[in-house]
Amino acid sequence: MYILELCQCKNHPPILIEQPQDMIAELDKPMAIHCRTESSSLDDLHIDWYKDGRLVTTDPNARIITEFMALHIINTMPQDAGIYYCIAKNSYGQIQSRKARIQFLKLDKEFLISPISTSASIGERIRLRCQPPNGSPIPIVYWTKDGKNLSIPLDNYDLILSSIEKSDFGSYRCIASNGLIRQSSIAYLTEFHRPNITIQPSLSRIDLHRGQSIDLQCHIDNEQYNIEWYFNNNNQIIQNNHIHISSIEFNQSGIYTCIGRLEKYKFTKEILLAVYDNNNILNNEEIFFSQSILKVFLGRSAFIDCQLPYKKENKISWMIVNHTNLDNIKFDYEDKYQYRLKINRIKEFYHNMQFKCYYQNKYKQKQG
Repeated sequence: MYILELCQCKNHPPILIEQPQDMIAELDKPMAIHCRTESSSLDDLHIDWYKDGRLVTTDPNARIITEFMALHIINTMPQDAGIYYCIAKNSYGQIQSRKARIQFLKLDKEFLISPISTSASIGERIRLRCQPPNGSPIPIVYWTKDGKNLSIPLDNYDLILSSIEKSDFGSYRCIASNGLIRQSSIAYLTEFHRPNITIQPSLSRIDLHRGQSIDLQCHIDNEQYNIEWYFNNNNQIIQNNHIHISSIEFNQSGIYTCIGRLEKYKFTKEILLAVYDNNNILNNEEIFFSQSILKVFLGRSAFIDCQLPYKKENKISWMIVNHTNLDNIKFDYEDKYQYRLKINRIKEFYHNMQFKCYYQNKYKQKQG
């Protein structure tokens, strides 16, 4: 048995059949709040919308309009957040809906700082940086590795890997969420392989007669590295891999350092160019001569290289020719045959000190 009951809406106020609901919406996007009613006569039905107790005025040409018993906001703004309700009226009375809280989310698309790909060695400590987009409310941040969420404490949004293991290598993303979700670009963490850096000629020291020419070529087996040359660890002399000296002088004698740089990594290779002259004969023995000036900061160590042509069978002796008080001078030899002298701590009274090195019991050479 079926019983058919007809709506007894005639001569009654409107009946609400859809109430406005609380909503979290995205700023700068369209939004609609619904308030659907039944009435004995749609011609007699009128709906007003209120926000925070004030009547919402609408205009067909504006961004806020009413249509089919709904309130439409064409592009939402922060000031549109608040408490909304509708009042439906006809000739027989009115009814008020529940109050709906409308909140807005905003989350910019661009991260202020996105993580960048890097490489690391096993056991190294790594920081992957992230600064989320501006948003309201302030987004929470978490990280994913290879698409899976990580549950690691963050340091001001940054991901810290305190001791890299094999399993840490992979792809990382920084995720920002406040109801909306933004993903950073992918940052790849790969295992670092130390490059091989060489200098041609492949010697640690080259003895050159004054006026000779020399070509130095630095090579790194990874094309991503930038190559620079430094002289005596202070002055950058060139930003490519090749040095050509057509006629070398005493003041070009010293340590030439090739530096390869890539991001945080720096690798070096050194070669010593020792410049001498031998234009004197004394007692049928050839006298070698060289001179160089070394500038060193107070308190630091200094290395002095003897410019005599390297002969493994001849050990080098050193003397200071213009200072008599040598009690406080501490030095060491850096190699077996004493071609390199290290002064452990430079003091003020060392200024203008002159050294002389010579083959023991054989040739002599002065170096200032």
